[in-house]
Amino acid sequence: MKSLDETARTIACRIGLTQDELIQRKAFLEFGQADVEMLRDLDLPLSQMRHVVTEKFFNYLMAFPTLSALLPDTGAVERLRLAHDRYFSQLTVSRTTMHPSPRR
Repeated sequence: MKSLDETARTIACRIGLTQDELIQRKAFLEFGQADVEMLRDLDLPLSQMRHVVTEKFFNYLMAFPTLSALLPDTGAVERLRLAHDRYFSQLTVSRTTMHPSPRR
């Protein structure tokens, strides 16, 4: 299985982004090493609250009839919750470099 950094490089290559372009985009977003360190520091506290955030987020979504109609059964809701939880956990987990993440 590829590492997240390898996957990000593969995707960037496939869509035609050079390393210089990725660096330029990060500079535009002002995403630097200090940001990487802050994300790493947030990983543990956020991981302890992830289930609360997910629950509140889905309660919010389900309060809108138009959105709740898109998720007609509990299986669909549970799969989406799991996908959301995986995504949320990858936003901060062990970021030690400034390599791009396709998930951010």
